[in-house]
Amino acid sequence: MVEKIRCGDSLQDGTSQGRISQILPLEMAAKVWSELTIVDLVVYGGTSKANYMTVQASIKTSLDRLLLPFVRSGGVCQFMGLLSMERAVISGSMALFFMLSCSLTGAQGGQGWGPADMDIYEPNDEDKHSKIIGYLIAEEGYKEVECKVSPLGEGYNLHSQIKKVTRLRRGRYVVDVMNMSSPDAIAAIMRFHSTPVINWISGDGLFCAYPQLLSKKRGLINPMGFTLPKFSPKLPPANVRACLKKYYDRGFDIRRNPSCWPGEKHVCTSSTNCPHTIRSMVDQGTMYYRFKKPDESVGIHMIEGVDYKGPYCSRYILYWSLGGPSCDQKHRVSRPFIMHREEADD
Repeated sequence: MVEKIRCGDSLQDGTSQGRISQILPLEMAAKVWSELTIVDLVVYGGTSKANYMTVQASIKTSLDRLLLPFVRSGGVCQFMGLLSMERAVISGSMALFFMLSCSLTGAQGGQGWGPADMDIYEPNDEDKHSKIIGYLIAEEGYKEVECKVSPLGEGYNLHSQIKKVTRLRRGRYVVDVMNMSSPDAIAAIMRFHSTPVINWISGDGLFCAYPQLLSKKRGLINPMGFTLPKFSPKLPPANVRACLKKYYDRGFDIRRNPSCWPGEKHVCTSSTNCPHTIRSMVDQGTMYYRFKKPDESVGIHMIEGVDYKGPYCSRYILYWSLGGPSCDQKHRVSRPFIMHREEADD
């Protein structure tokens, strides 16, 4: 369907909606557009320059609508610039909600739920004061209400790379700032309980590790969250099962591997949706959508004079494999892993 869409009619807000609005009644067309995930929108945006500009404007509008209540004083643009300079990312339920609710029509995508707080992951600050926390307190009026050395709220244990978690509150708005013990902010995200939440929003763009599954509201269990070794195969503990149920209640079908879905075929250890495939944050199975900036020289973080425009600003590329039991009974149980490899020069 995407290949046939062309830039055509406009809805009441003036955004171009393409051929579908010529075929369907306006209200029905708007319903179709509002149900598309951001993965679908990115594909649509690649069909023409005009559609690309339309999708960019829609993403900006949706992001502003989502974040502005949290940063109403300094505004979204200033906050995103700070995320970029500090190499911090937004992840968790807020990133997932954005990828599901972002739409050309400005609707919320009919999710029936919304993020209760904002989770920010920042790299190791070497015991210096966090500029993210400092900004939220000084400029946005938040107050620190809790600081722990383990994650808050979600109820499951993450990797030891999380050094501390600071909870900030302003009225009903809550922000959890996760400070890493490592020089990047993303390795811990790869250890989340399932693939629907292995996403992030940076100051420069948005990243999804399993976009094909996300667009179908499917997900894979991440064995890195399994901590009951006496069972074979290992089972997730009760707190992880509670998290999985939460996302099941939000409409996700989460399973061990793609073979668990009837009629779904894939090549084990080769398909990008297979938990045994060695993946990287720059492979063809991921989705990275870079935000268009009014001035491209502003907001792009620099490392040793290099203008980095990839999914995450780092001198290293992140690799991972979810691992777990064999998909086709032809391979051994594989151990999950995360590793960094320095990016090779061109």
